[in-house]
Formats: sequence, C-alpha cells, structure tokens
Amino acid sequence: MVTFLFRITPGCEDNKTVQFEPCDYSQITTAMWENVADNFTRAPTLFPCSASVLARRAQKGYAAAAVFENRIVSYIALAPIVHSDSCAPAWETLTANLHLDPSMLPGSNIYASASGWTAQEWRGRGINLSLRKSIYSTYLTAPHLAVGGMVGLAQPLLAQLGWRIVGWDRVPYISSLVGIPTAEFPVQPAKSWSPPKGMLRYQGPHISLESIDHPWEKYIYLWASDVNIAEELDRQVETLFGGDLHRWRSLVADVYAGPDTMWMVAFLDC
Repeated sequence: MVTFLFRITPGCEDNKTVQFEPCDYSQITTAMWENVADNFTRAPTLFPCSASVLARRAQKGYAAAAVFENRIVSYIALAPIVHSDSCAPAWETLTANLHLDPSMLPGSNIYASASGWTAQEWRGRGINLSLRKSIYSTYLTAPHLAVGGMVGLAQPLLAQLGWRIVGWDRVPYISSLVGIPTAEFPVQPAKSWSPPKGMLRYQGPHISLESIDHPWEKYIYLWASDVNIAEELDRQVETLFGGDLHRWRSLVADVYAGPDTMWMVAFLDC
C-alpha cells in the first residue's frame, strides 16, 4: 500500500525550502494526530475531523503529512467519496435501489480535497504544495475527479495545480457530495458540520486569484480538479436518478453523515 508520510530532514528547519525523507506510519503517535485534529477544530473555516479519521486516511494512503521531530507540521487529505476501494461507497452501492445494469455506471472515482493545514512557523516553504503534488499525481488521472469546498478564502495552491472554481449549481449532483443546502434537510445538520452563518454558495465563473476586488470572505467556493470531468459526471448522475436531485441529495445525506466515515458531507445554510 502506498503511503504519503514524510519526515522533514533535520538541519533544514531554518531554510526557505525543506527536504523530505520517508516516515513510517508507526512512528506517528495518537497524540500527534490529536494535535492536528485540534488545529482543525480551532479554525472556523476548516472542516473539522477526528484524529482517528485523520490517521485512517493516512494509513490507507489517502492523506499526506510532513513530520518534524515529534509533531505533524503539515497535513492534506484526498478523501475517497465514491470509490471502487472498500474505504468508500462504490457507484454500485449508491445506485443499488435503482437496479441498473453495471455498464450504465460511471467509471470514475471521486475524491474530496479535505481540509489542509500547515503549522504557522512552517508556512511559505512549499511543504503543503509538495504534499499535494505527491498524492494528487497518484490518484487524479482521467477519468477520476476531486472536488473541495473552500470557506471564505482564495486557494492559490489548488489554482497552481490547475484546479478551477465552479458554481455550485452548475454541477448540482457532484457539488452535493461536498455540501447540501440545509433548507432541504432541516434535521440533518446536527450530525455534520456547517460553515459560519451568513456565507453564500458561490455561483459564478472561475475567479482569477489576481482579482483583488472580489469579496472572497463572503462565499463558500467549490473547486474541481477538472471541470470537464465534473460536468460529465454530473450529467451521468442526473440521468441515473432521472433528474431527481432531492432523491440524490437524500441518499448523500444518509450515506455521508457519519462522523467516523472517510468523508462527511457539509450542510450549507445558504
């Protein structure tokens, strides 16, 4: 099994760039995972995640981390949402009640760019970008897709890697795997996570990060690793569910609401 765990080579902690060496999963303690989970919890724009899920993603090869001494200083996950692996529901599972011929199902795995984090004193050295490149290059080959929701922030790392912002309603079936409007499921949010109130789902075109006049802080953004694949998958799922978006969202809300799943959908009050 491929893992993406690295140790920062001693002696380069004061350099603008760092070097990595392999790190075995067994060298990372529960307390180290708990420290990362605590940092996620304290940041209002990051999707919180338990230490056990953070660790399981890394153990299964769906997260990358950089360690210095006895601390994880950077972490990024590419959590499986729909996958042929047993770590996440497969298309066959999600469409079981539709009784479809397997040949009708999409052939793409879908991942979530889950919340990434780097310790303050280690930022600006390309660590998180290096982690993303290592894991993205392994999983994000056509026809596979990754999507992610970003709260109130530009995302220069994703832009550097060729990702683009997509309006939530431009791909409503695929975007529902990331976040679902709370209005459709008023009882459900207690099981999951919601961003700060008052923010809007961004519905416009891609925005250049050089657009200094854009009010980034007002919106929740949907990013996609490949817009064409996202649109094609969205059309496929719409066809499979006969255009019944609420039925699809009801399924997503049920399957991805558990706190210990590899991916947990957000509920958006907007």
